[in-house]
This record gives sequence, structure tokens and C-alpha cells, in this order.
Amino acid sequence: MSWMVRQTRRWTCLVGWWLVGGLMTAILAGCGGSGGPTAPTTRLEGMVRLDGQPVAEGFVSFIPQGKKQAPPAKADIRQGRYAADNVPVGPVLVMIRSPKKTGKVETIPDSKSQYEEVAETIPPKYLAGIPLDVTENLKTHDFDLSSK
Repeated sequence: MSWMVRQTRRWTCLVGWWLVGGLMTAILAGCGGSGGPTAPTTRLEGMVRLDGQPVAEGFVSFIPQGKKQAPPAKADIRQGRYAADNVPVGPVLVMIRSPKKTGKVETIPDSKSQYEEVAETIPPKYLAGIPLDVTENLKTHDFDLSSK
């Protein structure tokens, strides 16, 4: 009888581990990036200008505003140009930043640590974001910003 109890426990344990393994596989497969439908994205590129001049450097981020859109996308700005892959299709909020070192060195109070001061060159009226409706057909978009 004890032999049968041991065999039943062993069988129950094996079945239990098999079920746990299958469940974990199903969960991980559902969380992966392959196999299921994904939200559409597109490649978007263009120029970023401030008062007609190309923004020397910075970055542009595309933050989705819809519930079922792809994750945010980001691209560097170099000599006024940006090229972003995987930009979510649909309504996005475009965040443009171009920090520039001022040349001043600041000291943190109650500390000996120092840092170089950085100032944002993009005017405050754009810092909350620029709404844009991205479509799969939209391949280029320029941002002409004004400090006035």
C-alpha cells in the first residue's frame, strides 16, 4: 500500500510540474513580442528649426495618446535632422528638447559636488508637447518653432 501512495504522489507531483510549466510557457508566450497582433508604427523623419535655424542637437520623443498604440519612440536631433523608427500611428504628443551647457559651474549646497549648468533652448510654449496625428502614410514632418 505504501508503494502505491508513493507512486501516486510521484505521479501527482509530475503532473503538477507539467501543468505549472505549461502555464508559465503560455504566460511567457503571451507577453512576448511575437505571435500576436501589434500596434502599427511608422518611420518618421524631418527637420527641427527654431526661428528658421536648424536646432543643432537634442532629441524628439513621440508619446502615444491612445490606449492601444505602440510604445513611445525617440530620436536624436543632429544638425536639425531627426529620424525616428517605430513611431506610434495615431495621436501623439511630440516632445522636443535641446539642452545646452551654459558654461557655468554650480555647486550643490551642503556638498562639494559640482555640475555644469544646462539650459533648455526650446521655448517654454513647446515644452508641454506638440500634438500630431501620425498616419502610416506620413513619412516626413518638419517642426518649425518660433521663440516669439
